[in-house]
Amino acid sequence: MTDLIAEDFSVFEGQSGSGSARGEGQTSLLRPCSPHVIRRRLSFLLPADGGPPLTMVTTPYGFGKSGLIYQWISQLNDNHVPVGLVLARPGEILYGMASKGTTWQFLLAKPELVSTVVDRWTTSTPNIFVLIDDAHELPDHVAADLCTNFLQRMEQCDHSLIIASRRPLRVALARARALGKVRELQSGDLKLDSEELAQLVTDRLGITIDPATLRDLTDATAGWPAAASLALRRAQEIGLVTAIAELKRGTSLIDDLFEEEVFRPLPTSLREFLLDASAFGTLNSTVLDDVLGVDNSWGRLDELIRSGLFVESFGADRGEYRLHPLFCQFLAAQLTRANRERYVGLAQRAAAWFERHDRLPEAFDCLVRAESWDTAAALLDRFSSLSYLSGAGTLITAMALRLPEDALRKYPRAAVFAARGASTDWRFGLVEKFLGVARTATAEAGAHELENLVLHSQMLRSQYEDDQIEAGRLCEELLKRSETLDHFTLGTIYGSLLYARREQFDLADAIELEQAAVREFNLTDRPLGLVYHLSVAGPTLALKGDLNAGARRLELASETANRLIDAKWIEAIPGLLLAEVLYERNDLHRSSALLEKYDPAPPIAFIDQYIAAYTTSTKLLSLAGNIAGAHQRLDEGMILAESRGLGRLRSSVVNERIRLLLTHGARDEAIEVGRQENLLVSPEQVLPRPRGTTRDEIRATSWFRLALVSGQFEKALVVGQSWKRFLTRSGAYRAVMRWELLLAQVHASMSQDARAHRELRSALSRGVAGGFFRSFLDEGSIVERLLREQLDASAIRTNPSDLLVERLVRSSFPELPQTGNAARRAEPERDGVEPLSRTQIEILQMASAGLLNREIAHRVGMTEGSVKWYMQQIFNKIGVRRRAGALDRARALGLLG
Repeated sequence: MTDLIAEDFSVFEGQSGSGSARGEGQTSLLRPCSPHVIRRRLSFLLPADGGPPLTMVTTPYGFGKSGLIYQWISQLNDNHVPVGLVLARPGEILYGMASKGTTWQFLLAKPELVSTVVDRWTTSTPNIFVLIDDAHELPDHVAADLCTNFLQRMEQCDHSLIIASRRPLRVALARARALGKVRELQSGDLKLDSEELAQLVTDRLGITIDPATLRDLTDATAGWPAAASLALRRAQEIGLVTAIAELKRGTSLIDDLFEEEVFRPLPTSLREFLLDASAFGTLNSTVLDDVLGVDNSWGRLDELIRSGLFVESFGADRGEYRLHPLFCQFLAAQLTRANRERYVGLAQRAAAWFERHDRLPEAFDCLVRAESWDTAAALLDRFSSLSYLSGAGTLITAMALRLPEDALRKYPRAAVFAARGASTDWRFGLVEKFLGVARTATAEAGAHELENLVLHSQMLRSQYEDDQIEAGRLCEELLKRSETLDHFTLGTIYGSLLYARREQFDLADAIELEQAAVREFNLTDRPLGLVYHLSVAGPTLALKGDLNAGARRLELASETANRLIDAKWIEAIPGLLLAEVLYERNDLHRSSALLEKYDPAPPIAFIDQYIAAYTTSTKLLSLAGNIAGAHQRLDEGMILAESRGLGRLRSSVVNERIRLLLTHGARDEAIEVGRQENLLVSPEQVLPRPRGTTRDEIRATSWFRLALVSGQFEKALVVGQSWKRFLTRSGAYRAVMRWELLLAQVHASMSQDARAHRELRSALSRGVAGGFFRSFLDEGSIVERLLREQLDASAIRTNPSDLLVERLVRSSFPELPQTGNAARRAEPERDGVEPLSRTQIEILQMASAGLLNREIAHRVGMTEGSVKWYMQQIFNKIGVRRRAGALDRARALGLLG
């Protein structure tokens, strides 16, 4: 029988036809039915387009290998690729050519003829795909001959062979593996992931499953398709939540399936070994030999694997395995009913073995199996304090969830660490649950330490939720208890306070907080905290206007993280922020390399990492001309923001989408995005306010861009000038620079070029001081035009701002000549106007670019008084009395090019 959870192939007619001299027999008519779920992520595994010609699919019963075979057949038929299908049965095979949408006619034959059948197909039909299901029913020598013959001829043909089996076939594949000619899929590859389970629920029950219930369903089924199918069938009767709870407790449907299909056919000795193994969790020959008092565990493990049972390999370097959770649950129930004392004794002895070998999670697992709750809770308390800073937060949370609340309450510190782990997983309901357990703990010893731990965990939760106002308040509360805190905890508090205040534009004591945190971390031997802190300090210094200093902090954080062999997961924390900084510096290659290296949503990160990853990769995709890819990346960021309730990430994604749309001329689409995000509001609603946050400023930036393209120039000026003043007082000079560039655009749109250039010149001076670059180029065509005008204003470029202008313009327009376009000769007389000298024209052009008299004097090497004298001469020649009138008149005469 194939393992398509329901009848995927149905026999409609009995045997007909006649045998042949080759031993071929009768005919069956089979009609294909759709598999339960389309495995889209496995579609690409078809060995086409140069992929491996041989694919081996090896999974136990119920993993949907036959469903996957049918899915592949459908895809091949859709692409008009010839397909031959062999269904192996005890003592016979069914074989035939598969055609789309029709009944298939199959011939019966002896298993020994399978190679003959395959040879006939591959000889007569070019580029055929041959698929063999339930190959475990073939005799070993037949399967070996089939693969050997195919592999010997694979260099001379373009055929592909796919073999699906419940157990590993005894086939020599070493050479094919070395040559990359074979792809092997196992049960881990065919487990249903969360997306597939969600789709299955929608298809079967007609509902959209919520994230929490989906997580429960994933845990309960352990990804086993058969269990998912049975649970959903049961859910139609009793509801999904109840069906999941029933599956977790154990259900006769699953037990009967294991009993009939897997356990009963095994020899007695192997059944007894499996029952004992259910008490261990983690299986390796050493622990099994020591605890069971035997010396042949390795042979038994090999026999289990060869039998195609529910044994999964992990930690392959150590030769370790585990039973599939549902199969292990079935076996444990069998042994407990027969001899509970043996089951508990084995689990406790296994726990002691693992603890002696410093494998505390495995020891904990065995203690939970034995229901030794207090001992397990004590072990968790020990493990969590040792391992939390090694990235084990998710594991600690999962372990705590397996304990009764009464046991956990006796070890409240473990509950606090479980809460911290839940914070990193954004499971804030669990955070509150675990902190509640800690608060109500009755233990008196260490009460102050426990209270500090709870308060510190609340602060971390607020930081993960991006509630920086509350996080800052809790940091200040904790600092009142500084005498009772260790150096590491103090370092995290100073760093978190720096983060919280930065997000409220409170930068007055940023340097002092940075130094205080570094001082505390230097008194510990845990560099992990320093990596986190430098990843906060870097963006803070960049916001203060010193991108170079921020980059140095992030480079140091990355170097430190790279040296932490046991905490490689933390590399993404500074790495994604560094990618953003490198992009701003126009080091696009290094920025892109970092973004390719790290997941844009690493499992442990704050919102800053997500914003840096999604917005920076969007900009890089846009620069590469992949606009569709850029919008897709923003869609991914929005999904993350919505799933975790991250308002600042959402605002950043919206702001970047509006900028992207406007850059490419999609004005109406940008305005529609603003309408959907409730951005089309009055200017009063986006003005800075006391205790305003960076999210408020991001939202105001989006509003400003939309106001600019809608012609609301006066309103935009009010908002822009208000934010510039507010940010200047705060010392957030990077944000000031951003608003100066926005203000330059609105002035230019109002034909106030002198004011536009003045704002641009101010932004340029900040760009020079801080090392900023891409902020200018990413603002689009208006800023590009103003930069070109700055470049054309004079050939004299000794001022750092002028050198930056030249770099910016030549980055956008590399075809420009290496000298400026300023006039090199006196202008001829125009309409009775006396010709201007070369110096007068140069000074007039610099004035038109927004330079003040003292700036012009510095550039041309004269006193400010001399510049004023020259300006007066210019006024006299063109018949005006004021600077503004001179610029307008010179433009009308064409003197400014």
